Amino acid sequence: FASMEPAKEVGGDFYDFYFIDNDNFMFLIADVSGKGVPAALFMMTVKTHINNLTLFGFSPKELIKVINKKICENNKQGYFVTMQMCIVNVKTGKLTIINCGHNMPLIKHKNGSYEFVQLESNFPLGLFENYDFKIYETQFDEEDMLYMYTDGVTEALNDKEEIFGEERLLETLNK
Repeated sequence: FASMEPAKEVGGDFYDFYFIDNDNFMFLIADVSGKGVPAALFMMTVKTHINNLTLFGFSPKELIKVINKKICENNKQGYFVTMQMCIVNVKTGKLTIINCGHNMPLIKHKNGSYEFVQLESNFPLGLFENYDFKIYETQFDEEDMLYMYTDGVTEALNDKEEIFGEERLLETLNK
């Protein structure tokens, strides 16, 4: 399941999901810096790069390096992209997560409880052309669920101008 509701106007948040081969399902969520039409246009360029480059059969580490290089090459505006890209092998359950400066995902285990996935974050895409991205791998069980979101969730304000925050997100999901 995925949903997206822009807070005020068109912007640079996006997600995608599809099989990159018979066994590997890729899903991602991303947020381009900036607002409005320029960020949305840059987002479409980034999304096109990702969709095209996944067809070449790169390993996850090679894929993210090539995506980053393409973003850096065409980044005259100086935008950057936070992104979380996940690839799950549907036969083995091996889950690969590449976090590029994005909000940490939460995993729901078969007992129903959520917890933040403890992984090291890389720099956002588009900042350093030759950055060496770290890859996180774990076993994804059949009943596990991954919850991914953008900062629009955790930075939402209530009537008292209080930020929602990560702790409240965790508490809400566990209720």
